[in-house]
Amino acid sequence: MPRKSLWSILASLVVCVAMSCSEGERRFGYVDTARLLSQYGKATIVRAELDSVASDWASEIKRQAEMIKELRQELIMPSADSKAADIEVARIRMIREEIAHNAMRNTLQDRLMDLETEKMSPVYATLNTALADYGQENGLTIIWGATDSGNIVFADEEADLTDEVLISLTKNR
Repeated sequence: MPRKSLWSILASLVVCVAMSCSEGERRFGYVDTARLLSQYGKATIVRAELDSVASDWASEIKRQAEMIKELRQELIMPSADSKAADIEVARIRMIREEIAHNAMRNTLQDRLMDLETEKMSPVYATLNTALADYGQENGLTIIWGATDSGNIVFADEEADLTDEVLISLTKNR
């Protein structure tokens, strides 16, 4: 088991023990963050916009890759009347296109990550506020997020608050 996971489990246990030893009833719950993001209207709209941009950029990268493939094919099988100088010019052009292609792909990946951060930050802020409000209104001590990285080792399905939070989001936002 990775060291980070062990520390996460230990920290969760310490919090649970500390909370159960303090006075008063404590309620705990979790939300399935992937489901929350896939079903919350604002998040799905932003995700669709990001997916559209990513698709457009992927098409451009694919178009460029196809052009490089064609150049490479011409170099592998030059026509019978091709001159050595022409082949060398084509080779240099292919190398330049590959460099431009790699630079463009890296730039677009960086821009997409920046765009995702920019567009999703308000969504995350809204969700965090909604979760805090929901927790206070319903007497919860802690709400954990269930993610693919495994923030929850075990949770009874009855502790899943995702549906309730989604309802609260649609009513209040």
